[in-house]
Amino acid sequence: MVWRIVAFYAICLVAVFVLQSIAVATVRPGAANPLSVTSQWISLASVIAATWIMLRRIDNLPWREVGLDRPAASPLVLVKGAVLGGLTIGLASLFLLATHMLRIDATAPGSWWGEAGHSTIFFLPAAFFEELFIRGYVFAVLRRAAGWKFSLIVTSIVFGLLHAANPNPDAESILAVIVAGFFLGAILLVTRSLY
Repeated sequence: MVWRIVAFYAICLVAVFVLQSIAVATVRPGAANPLSVTSQWISLASVIAATWIMLRRIDNLPWREVGLDRPAASPLVLVKGAVLGGLTIGLASLFLLATHMLRIDATAPGSWWGEAGHSTIFFLPAAFFEELFIRGYVFAVLRRAAGWKFSLIVTSIVFGLLHAANPNPDAESILAVIVAGFFLGAILLVTRSLY
């Protein structure tokens, strides 16, 4: 079990290095920090490559093992996952609003819809990267080795601890991310879809 997880993350690192090197080599001189735009896509591509190598070439398992098969992308499953995700995020947000840990800034300039659209486009590759990095192949390996409960607990804790690198982290914010990871893992288990 451990060697598979180590190999997965090692392949991720090698893939990031290779893809980053290609990106740097193809950038025209004088371009304004082009890697900031592509770094999230490079990270996502590296974890997809590592998942494919470990799942399909090393373990010889189907994409179903990590919730990335065709049935996992069916409209009904996607809607179910979106509703479950929306409910968990909505309930958590309401709780945070009620306890004044979250506030709405009505004075912020710009359109709410515009900002939501921009954030979705910007964070989509990062979010999918995080899901594949934590709840993709590694989740499946842990689940096969020690069961779904162990996998859910371990990946949720690791997910929270990885967010300690966020700006201004504290115990409260890390705990919130651990809880979010628990809900994301639970949605994966219920829908059998990483999408």
